[in-house]
This record gives sequence, C-alpha cells and structure tokens, in this order.
Amino acid sequence: MSRRRYLVERAGARWKIRIEDEERGLYATQAEAATAAIDAAHRAGAEQEEGTQALVQRLDPTYRIIWTYGEDPFPPSDEDIALRLAPSPRGSGSGSHGARRVIIPPPHRSAAG
Repeated sequence: MSRRRYLVERAGARWKIRIEDEERGLYATQAEAATAAIDAAHRAGAEQEEGTQALVQRLDPTYRIIWTYGEDPFPPSDEDIALRLAPSPRGSGSGSHGARRVIIPPPHRSAAG
C-alpha cells in the first residue's frame, strides 16, 4: 500500500485539495490550501500504514512533495510553507523535498459521472 496523498491543485483562480476521488474546499491562495492539506494529512497520518504526504501541483503535470508525515515538523511555520511553495531555481529544489517530482494520474471518473 502506498502513502495517501493530499494534492494541492489549481481550480481556476483558486486552489483545492484532492484526496483520491474526493475534492475539498476552495482556497483563495496556494498557501492556504497547502496549510489545510498538511493539517489534514497530519490528522490522518497515524492511521495510514505508509503515512501521508501533501503535494503541490506544478505548472506542468507533475507535483512536488511539500510535507511528509513523520519526516517533517508539524505544524509548519508560515515561513516554512512559503519556502516549500517557492519555485526552486532551475528545478533543483531545496530542502528534503524540492527535487522529487511525482506524476499523479487524474482521478478515476465513473461511467455515470
């Protein structure tokens, strides 16, 4: 079983969180959505065998890991959130997560929906 991922994604001019087929909220800023995703991932982390992660959508179809249950401090400071969301020069990343890109498949849509 893999880690449960909390994805921070664009929704027009706003941001949302996607967990598998479920979408949560609309947030005015990426930082607000990231903070909410990290909080939700933290609350669920102990119940998940492999833990949880919060990821943020890049401009291309990949995601950057911004927080991992059991590896990163909780709660992160506003400064820490800002540093994790800041674009890294040449995509080289900074910190423990900046260089890892993850491709997430689109959510499964049923035939009825």
